[in-house]
Amino acid sequence: MSNDWVVQNLKNAIEKSKDNDLWRLIFGLGIRLIGSKAARILEENFEGMEQLMSATKEQLTAIDGIGDTMADSIVQYFAIFSYISQSAYRLRA
Repeated sequence: MSNDWVVQNLKNAIEKSKDNDLWRLIFGLGIRLIGSKAARILEENFEGMEQLMSATKEQLTAIDGIGDTMADSIVQYFAIFSYISQSAYRLRA
């Protein structure tokens, strides 16, 4: 699987979702252990994707309904996304 493909799909999903509820985008990302209920909880606690993407495990576990394992999954997902994005950018340069 190409890194460019992964990054482009995520960017496309974000663009398409601008008219949708945030929880639908979060759920649609397919983050391990994050179902629609958890996605709704996250939407209630974060103003946007940028805020969620930069959230720490401690910030996430402070939210009622988000446990350690779910928080780890969210943090790991966005860390991998960041790594792939940076790698794809470097490959283009």
